[in-house]
Formats: sequence, structure tokens, C-alpha cells
Amino acid sequence: MAAAKKTVETVESIQKEINKLTIKLEKAKAKQLSDTTKQLTKLTKTSDKAAAKLKTAKNKLQAVSKSKNKTSAVKKQIQSAKKAVTAATTEAKMAKEAVKVTKETITQLKAVAKADAAAKKAVAAFQKDIDKKSTQSNKKKAAKKPTKTANKTSAKAKKAKRTISKKTASKKSVTKKRGSRAKAA
Repeated sequence: MAAAKKTVETVESIQKEINKLTIKLEKAKAKQLSDTTKQLTKLTKTSDKAAAKLKTAKNKLQAVSKSKNKTSAVKKQIQSAKKAVTAATTEAKMAKEAVKVTKETITQLKAVAKADAAAKKAVAAFQKDIDKKSTQSNKKKAAKKPTKTANKTSAKAKKAKRTISKKTASKKSVTKKRGSRAKAA
């Protein structure tokens, strides 16, 4: 009997641990989503800065290219402007890609959160259904099984009936004996 009780306690303690870990997991997922959203905000700002830098570099290249003087100094300025445009273009592309990846991650995290919420809702409904069936079966058992006091009173009533029937049986046998004597005489 003690082993069975210990097993129940172990199951209950494990269930408590599972509930604690589930709560911890939900908090971690929520934090991950908020951190990723913050990261997206930062990356968007970085992307905007890179786009502005690219625009500035292109404008500078255009301005230098319009120069009618094609001296060696102007040619160096054009080359450095082209390098700046190339670097800014690469930086802008990388920033846009990072934003895109972060948005996809956020979409995935939200989908997982939505699926978790649906699963949690289904489990809660299932648990509620099990609890309902359990209480119904307990009510049926209680209705079928009379209470202990009712058992005691019914036992007393049966005992009283037996004693009454014994008394009447003994009276009948006495009257039969007397009746047989009267017939004999």
C-alpha cells in the first residue's frame, strides 16, 4: 500500500515539475519573440541608414561624374565614389537580407505561439471533458452504492425480519403440534 502511495506522489510531483517547465518555456518563447521584434527594429534602422548612405554615395558619384574636367584628381574621386557606392550597395543588401530573415523568424515564432495556444486550448478542453466524465461516473457510483448508514439500517431491518419470521414459524409449529394432538384425541 505504501508503494502505491509513493508512486502517486511521484506522479504528482512530476506533473508539478512539468507545469513549472511549461510556464518557463512559455516565458522563454515570449521573450524570444520580443527580443526578435526589438532586433527587427534595430535592423530596420540599420537598413534605412545603409539606404541613405547608398543614396548619398550615388549622388556624390553623379556629381563627380558630371564634372567636365577629367583630371587625374577627378578620376580618383570617381573611383573612390564608385567604391563607396559598391560598399554602400553591399551594406544595404546585407541589411535588407537581415531584415527579411528576422521578419521570417518572427513569422515562424508567431506561428509556433499560435499552434501552442491552440494545443493548450485543446488540452484544456480535453481535461475539462475528462473531469466532467469523472464526476458523472462518481455520481453514478454514489447513486448505485448506498451509504454506510443505509447499509446498517437495512442490515438491522433484515435481522428484525428474521427474528419475526422465526417467531411466527415457531408459533405455527406449536399450533400444528396442538392441532395434531386434537385430531388424535
